[in-house]
Amino acid sequence: MLSGFVYIVAAFAAAPAHAQNDGRVLAEPLPLQSDSAKPGSALAPRDPKKATYLALALPGAGQIYNRKYWKLPLVYGAMGTSAVFLVYNRAEMRQANDELRYRYANNGALNDPEYARYTTSALIGLRDQYKTYRDFSILALTGAYGLQVLDAVVDAHLSGFDMNQPISGLHIRPSFAMGAGVAVRWEF
Repeated sequence: MLSGFVYIVAAFAAAPAHAQNDGRVLAEPLPLQSDSAKPGSALAPRDPKKATYLALALPGAGQIYNRKYWKLPLVYGAMGTSAVFLVYNRAEMRQANDELRYRYANNGALNDPEYARYTTSALIGLRDQYKTYRDFSILALTGAYGLQVLDAVVDAHLSGFDMNQPISGLHIRPSFAMGAGVAVRWEF
């Protein structure tokens, strides 16, 4: 099995070396940026460092700098949802903890009728469950914040890349050098 794999790799590696020019005149390579890539245009490259600083200072500011306004609801939706769960789980954890403190201070007497159905050990489990949920909410909020910074940086790095540029220098054709194979030749 391995020898077949080695043969295929060798065929691909040897194929471009034996490919012949078919006599066509190749066009000059196109520039990476078109003429419309002037500062201030949509194709103008963005500064990744500036996008990073903006995204770190204010969530979503890196996306605004990169002119990707459609990402703002995603950024604020992810961070807002995480923040809402964080506040809710923290409040529930504190209420359960306050009930536990009251029970310990008053020999098991109940303070809040909402927790009357819980024994002390069940209430400890409930408090720990809300604490775990709070910790996951903190992790989700931190992850959403980090992802929006990463998105702003990557988007700024790729902002000058023209996706409409044709790749006319790519030629795929069969090759017969010591066996059948496929040659991929990219001319610059």
